[in-house]
Amino acid sequence: MSTAPDLRLAAMLQPEERAALHAAGIPIRYDVGATLFSEGEQTDHVVLIKAGRVKVVSAGHGGQEVILGIRGPGDMVGEMSPIDGASRSATAVAITPVEASVVRAGDFKAFLLGHPHVQWLLLVQMAGRLRDADRRRVDIVTTGVASRVARCLLDLARADVDNVGRPTPLVSDVSQQEIAALVGASREAVSKALQGFRLGGLIELARRHVAIIDPEGLEALTRS
Repeated sequence: MSTAPDLRLAAMLQPEERAALHAAGIPIRYDVGATLFSEGEQTDHVVLIKAGRVKVVSAGHGGQEVILGIRGPGDMVGEMSPIDGASRSATAVAITPVEASVVRAGDFKAFLLGHPHVQWLLLVQMAGRLRDADRRRVDIVTTGVASRVARCLLDLARADVDNVGRPTPLVSDVSQQEIAALVGASREAVSKALQGFRLGGLIELARRHVAIIDPEGLEALTRS
């Protein structure tokens, strides 16, 4: 499986930077389904995820949930509001139990002002997420569901720190409905694509888990 740059903020930080950022926060735990913050609200804290997974969602037409991304250990969510002062542009929801640090806006700004290198890393992370969002928009217009699902599985597997050194990468704790919301397709279309991958020997399926047996085969599908 080809590699991609690790754009998780915590992964890019130097050890002393990481320690200082965690020291600025307050430890907190979120249960499955808990909301870290909601679209449209005026809160301005940031959340640094230590363990677990969070989906970042926005309400589409008719209230349909659109998943903008899945974040995991080492990721930061909610960093835009402290920077521009605007209301939340999305909702963050725990899809597993989550351990995190919550950093208040004032403390986050003070941390950034005292660590210019981290300001640059934050720009790198934002640029990477913007590129990913642009690519996903192009994929929705120009590629089929199977191609989009294959790319989604590979992206999720690459972003999972637990897959480092694992011979068979896993996509864990993500439902078929959540994959559908990520790729802009119906759950039925995603289920059909996944079953096709399974019959083709590319993956193995379990509840909220996908084992990627043939990463190269999935890569080939992203180009079809």
